[in-house]
Amino acid sequence: MVDSTVVEVALGLAVIFLLVATVAAGINQVFSRLFDVRAKMLWAAIHRLLHAPDDEPPDLGGLAVVRATAFNAGERRPKRGEAGVLDALAATPALRALDPVMSPGAHTKIDAIPAKLFATALLELSEQAVPAAGASTASGVDQSAELPDRIAWLIARDPASPLASFLRTSGSAISHDADAFLSLTGEWFDAQMTRVTFLYRRSARWVLLGIGALAAVALNVDAIEIGTALRTQPDTRAAVVLLADDLDAAGAAGCAAPPAPPTGAQSAAPDPPADGAVAAGNSPRAMSADLDCVRTAIGRLNGLKLPVLGEWNPDTWRSSWAGGWARVVGHVIGLALTAGAVALGAPFWFDAVKWLSGVRRSTRP
Repeated sequence: MVDSTVVEVALGLAVIFLLVATVAAGINQVFSRLFDVRAKMLWAAIHRLLHAPDDEPPDLGGLAVVRATAFNAGERRPKRGEAGVLDALAATPALRALDPVMSPGAHTKIDAIPAKLFATALLELSEQAVPAAGASTASGVDQSAELPDRIAWLIARDPASPLASFLRTSGSAISHDADAFLSLTGEWFDAQMTRVTFLYRRSARWVLLGIGALAAVALNVDAIEIGTALRTQPDTRAAVVLLADDLDAAGAAGCAAPPAPPTGAQSAAPDPPADGAVAAGNSPRAMSADLDCVRTAIGRLNGLKLPVLGEWNPDTWRSSWAGGWARVVGHVIGLALTAGAVALGAPFWFDAVKWLSGVRRSTRP
């Protein structure tokens, strides 16, 4: 049988990591909303789909969130009233409805585009160059002899672009059927957005590592000393275990939910919850909810009164760095372990808490 003390220590550490990861995730979400990081990444990706590789913006890479936030890297978001192809695409009726309050001269805040809506916007964009008249299909798009001309215009606009390559490859499957165009182009857009989802999640881990390091230092969350306290102090261990039992009932699952990536297709990113309309995703209410999660998590950490973490104040923080080089080095290692754990994300630790809680219940006599 598994030693219940070992399980409870592991459970206690998982609870601590979950709370600190929730703090880091909330801060990350607030800054992501403030700087429209997801929108920047989405439109940089769409720019790459509509232009030849030589005309690509800088790849946002592994530190995409940091670069998009701090340095405005890859900023390709359209502006209302501008004349570029992305500006015209965002001004189509299909996409305009996603950002109805976009001000003249301001960047769009659209950070998620449903796949078929993107395909519809392409047809509406081509209609400006090749007007068509005909009967409406079930999808609401004109079905006429002009559809091949619209597709030809999309190809000729930039023949070396990924979109043009896809349209040439699809050929007859979409050239005379608007519904087939919407379906196949939407599926292609889904597949292309998978890369954006991967980049966003990978870069988010680096951001969480940085925020986790700052939070660990600021809040004094030393994984080694906290683990020792949980092992040697039954009352402290019992308090943390009790908190673990209350987390789900207190709504921690909502705070531990992963952020939605900057894609249009939910199928490309099945586990994040939908944010809803873009205006709501960046609303003060959404940011307030993120900050509430941060405040709640910090309050729970402070209320545990763990050694080193304790009831935070400048004196206890300074005292944790006293005691000679050996203790300082150990403290730094403990903080680094916490930062690495936080980089795994709040969802990981929420699942770990639930699993360890189940193991603990099974080890009870």
